[in-house]
Order: sequence, then structure tokens, then C-alpha cells
Amino acid sequence: MAREYYRVAVRIVKFLARACTRVAAVSQIPLFLVCHTNNKSKSLESQTKNIPLNMEKYIAEKSIENIVFIIGHPDDEIMFFNQVLLNINNIRNHKLKLIHVICLTNKNTIRHKELVKSCEKLLQNQIEILKVSVYDFIDSMTASWDSAAILETLEKNITASQRSKTLIITFDEHGVSNHLNHRSCYQICKQHFNDSHLFALKTPAFALKYSSFFILLYVVVLKLFGIHSKSNEIQFTNFNAKQWFHVVDVMCNCHKSQMVWYRWLWWFSNSLVWSCTLVKVSQQEQTKQ
Repeated sequence: MAREYYRVAVRIVKFLARACTRVAAVSQIPLFLVCHTNNKSKSLESQTKNIPLNMEKYIAEKSIENIVFIIGHPDDEIMFFNQVLLNINNIRNHKLKLIHVICLTNKNTIRHKELVKSCEKLLQNQIEILKVSVYDFIDSMTASWDSAAILETLEKNITASQRSKTLIITFDEHGVSNHLNHRSCYQICKQHFNDSHLFALKTPAFALKYSSFFILLYVVVLKLFGIHSKSNEIQFTNFNAKQWFHVVDVMCNCHKSQMVWYRWLWWFSNSLVWSCTLVKVSQQEQTKQ
């Protein structure tokens, strides 16, 4: 019976994902008209300010050599950053020397091994420059980390001379799930890595976070009304159901120890596998204590 429910759910996902793809394609005509109308009412300067960032272009323009993900736990990379990793997997840039996933908990555990396998699957095109480091800070929703020890660990991996060429990606102040470890990643990076290119994964509003593939309709509607990502944001949108299946397959095969029943609820309800946003943390915000 459970398998039958799963098959039905999969068919529904496929159907609605195809429908969203068609809606997105059809929306290009009115989107052009909306943009054309906006061109008359906005100056060229204001339009330029509102152009959203593009990951590959940003890496090329800023001569980024290292991309560092700072996460709290094994499976954070697949549950929250899957679209970002898959996008980076397809980047072709000979100047890129290192993609480094730093996980601050669960060293030398089964989850450590699962994280390595997952990263190798998600970044199979970049495996020659992939590095995964795992540390053994406490995994807890209530106990705080030793910030000085975390900072010392991160500074060993991101030296002062590398920072101007390093793109750091971590959680935002809400940590997506409000997990203390996630929020701590952001606070430490914000306070101490203001000379790097720091981006934070934006926590969606509750209704949007659990809107599943319906987030795509929301994205399309925003575009129809000419509402685009801000100039300090990189948006990743997935209209392909195959990518959802690929990510879930990686989770099931690489993070077997974590595939309990409520994980399935997450994969069917969360929107981050369909659409997510990285926000560039400005130096003004980074230096606030």
C-alpha cells in the first residue's frame, strides 16, 4: 500500500512539474510585454541596479578560485543546498581551483562517509577539485558552539591570502530550519569573513518553504508582474522533475542512516529543491556585531 501511494505521488509530481514548465514557457510573451512597459517608466540606471546576479558570471567576473560551503551537519548539503551544488557542478571555469565542503559536526561517523558520497554524486563533474572536511563540534539544537574554536578551524581552511578569491556559501540568520548550529554558521561567517564573497541561503517564509513545486507558480507570477530577484541575489529555479528525482535518489542512496519517515515529508513538501535564493551579505551587514 505504501509503495502504491509513493507511485501516485511520483506521478502527481511529474504531471505538475511538466505543467509548471509549460506555464513558464508561455509566460515569456507577457513577461516581455511587462518588461517593455517597465522600460518606459524606469531609467536605465535603475534597471541596471535591479539586475539579479548569475552564479557563473559572478565567479568569472570576480576571478573566484575557491568555493567554500560551510554547513552544520551531513545532509545539509542535499537538503538545503542541492540546487546550488548542481548549478556549480555544471560550471566550466578553468580558474576554479577548489570546491570545499566544510561540515562542522559528525567527524568519523557513518554520516561523515555519507556526506562524502553525497558530495561526489552532486559534484561529479567537479570531483577533481572537490574536497570534503568534517569536524567534531557538538551536534545540538540547544548547546552553543565555542565560536573561537570554530573560527580557528575555518581560518585554517580559508587563509587571509585566499579570502579575496573565495566565495563562501552558508545559511542565513534564520538557518532555514532555525537550527542553532545553522544560525551559528552564519553569525561566525558574518563577523569574521567580511573580506570574502559571502552568500547566505535565504530562509523562505513558512508557507513558501512548504509549498513544494507550487513555488514555481509563485516564481512565474512574480515574473509576469515584472518582479525579479534583487541585485544582490542569485536565484536558482528548477522546472525539471528529473532533477527532483536525482536529488531524492542521492539522498536515499547516500544518506541511508537519515531516511526516516519524516524525511519523506520534507522531500514532498519543501520548496528548496525547486527554487532557492542566495543573498550576498554586504560588508556593512557583515561588520555589525
